[in-house]
Amino acid sequence: EAVTMYLPVEAIRSLLAAVRSRSTAGSVIALTYRSSGERPFPAPIMRAVEAALRVMGEPLRAAPSPAATAALLEEAGFAVTSDTSSIDWAPRFGASGPLARVFRAERLVVARTR
Repeated sequence: EAVTMYLPVEAIRSLLAAVRSRSTAGSVIALTYRSSGERPFPAPIMRAVEAALRVMGEPLRAAPSPAATAALLEEAGFAVTSDTSSIDWAPRFGASGPLARVFRAERLVVARTR
């Protein structure tokens, strides 16, 4: 599950540092995050979705850009090997293009310890 989108950036930073401190050289981490640069729905709909999530106790907090996510990982001692979204996965796995666009804000980043 994409837990990073529910955490503030400082908590993500702490999480990555903790994982790195327990990882050996060459270990791999994969995490999903919500990118700030992507808005799958118009602003009023996004505000309603975010409000509903807050009511359910799951407010969206962090939405770093791919560059900011890479910087967080680098700072913790990881080197990014890939960072992709549903737009990238759809043709590879035969998924629906329109559905992929709806979820394009969620990204999967994979990194290795340095």
